[in-house]
Amino acid sequence: MASLFGACGKAASGRYAMATDPASRYRFQYVRDRTTGLWIYREFELRVDTIRPAPDLWSDDAHGDRLSLQLFRPETAQSGGLRSGTPSIEEGYRIWRGADVADKSDLDGRAAYGVNIAWPREGEETRYDPLEIFSLPPLGDTEPGSWSPWVTAASLREGGFGWWEEVHGKPLDSVPAPEHPFEFRWRLVAMDVPGRIP
Repeated sequence: MASLFGACGKAASGRYAMATDPASRYRFQYVRDRTTGLWIYREFELRVDTIRPAPDLWSDDAHGDRLSLQLFRPETAQSGGLRSGTPSIEEGYRIWRGADVADKSDLDGRAAYGVNIAWPREGEETRYDPLEIFSLPPLGDTEPGSWSPWVTAASLREGGFGWWEEVHGKPLDSVPAPEHPFEFRWRLVAMDVPGRIP
């Protein structure tokens, strides 16, 4: 196993390292578990108390999804891998679930998720809740399958263009925390096929 990672992966501290997909003609790299040789993705859950005000509809043709989840990596933002923009209701919480393939930013602790809610109004400018940003730690020696504790946002930005400010490293806004904040937790999942989520 050590020789395999020496040939195709970059050295990293902890249990995980970047390794080249042996079936990729373009030598794509993904996070691999040094212990098992399996490939890693991150599964996550996002929840908020049902007491928090919510839109009547979570999605429609006129305005799209009301809940937006961004995955931040160094100098980039993309849509986080939500399975659905409509939550399930469980034990007094609205819960969304999703997953994303891990990459070097996850390995290094340079990934984060940001969530906010849009409130479109006919004939008026859309109002946004604050962007709540959850910074993720380096993977280190995290055991696959173990859920992290639920955490609230590490930082907040104004909702409308907060994602752009986060990508460009703008100074943080002074934004009041929501009375009922979102919470986020995650776990690592190992599989034998790289770069995919079942």
